[in-house]
Amino acid sequence: MHNKFMIFDARDTVNPANDWLWGGSANITENQFYDDAQNVFLIQDQAICNTFTREFEEMWGSHTDFNIPARAKFGPEKSRNTPNLFFVNGKKIEVYFSPTENIGTVIEDLITTQNTSLNFCMFAFTRFNIANKMKTVYSPPTRMVRGVFDGSNSSDPVYLEMKGIGGSFPWNPAAKVWLDNVPGQLHHKYMVIDPETPSSNPIVQTGSANYSNNAIFNSDENIVIFYDSLIANIYFQEFSKRISDAGGTIDVKSISSEIPNGFELSQNFPNPFNPVTSINFSLPVKSKVKLIIYDALGREVITLVNSDLNTGVYSINWNASNYSSGVYFYSLQTESFTSTKKMLLVK
Repeated sequence: MHNKFMIFDARDTVNPANDWLWGGSANITENQFYDDAQNVFLIQDQAICNTFTREFEEMWGSHTDFNIPARAKFGPEKSRNTPNLFFVNGKKIEVYFSPTENIGTVIEDLITTQNTSLNFCMFAFTRFNIANKMKTVYSPPTRMVRGVFDGSNSSDPVYLEMKGIGGSFPWNPAAKVWLDNVPGQLHHKYMVIDPETPSSNPIVQTGSANYSNNAIFNSDENIVIFYDSLIANIYFQEFSKRISDAGGTIDVKSISSEIPNGFELSQNFPNPFNPVTSINFSLPVKSKVKLIIYDALGREVITLVNSDLNTGVYSINWNASNYSSGVYFYSLQTESFTSTKKMLLVK
């Protein structure tokens, strides 16, 4: 049993407003809460809480406070007896449980909806069917696949193939995938689709399930799918930090291969902006580059670039949907050059 969820007051029919679901990737341990990279969500909705309660009671073996072990069912013994589609405050949410529902097929179907980017953080990724489906939508630079694996995956075939450095069918071009290298586990299990493109119906898929055969066919798992641009943007900001810490970056587009006369950081455009703006910069030599956004108090907001880049002119977009109006600063930093400019987000 690999689920991670808690239901509050769903069997209390007096007040539906106090029905809450807590779920996500985290086990309830000190290390998981304080040391490891995790995500959790809270949903206040009676119907979703009732659905998770039904799943729980099947494994509990009873509809009461007292379990009946002889009636408890786990794994393939469970029935497919829960709804999948919900609307909470007008927002579409889907819920699936394994192994009675083929969450592998659900995840693969989500992948095919990608129009601009697919971004994932995954503790264990060993399911080739999912990786191969990602490969079918990967067409850089217009349709990107980016990911962060837990550091324990360094010799796993899926990572090696996606990285283009091993396995039976290495990707060419390689996906933008990295190994987490900070202390603690990267215990996430999420995928974010098209977060930079609100018109493309952005999606977040998260829950307890790794991308593995065991999660799909054997373990008791759940996945929850949010169809919402704001939630997608929140997860994408988290993803941006994870990939930056791993040594990668959200895509920087090369817009000219001509050798510039010198380092230059251009004014963002448009400015003022809401919510997306473009930042261009020039590198006369190959450089270790950081491009960091700060708020008006000088606090780091997000690292957009943290990688080695060749000579050329580059452009990167910043989607500030999840940030408040106000003045922000962006700073280009290399070994021999630093420049900072101001921009204004107006909502």
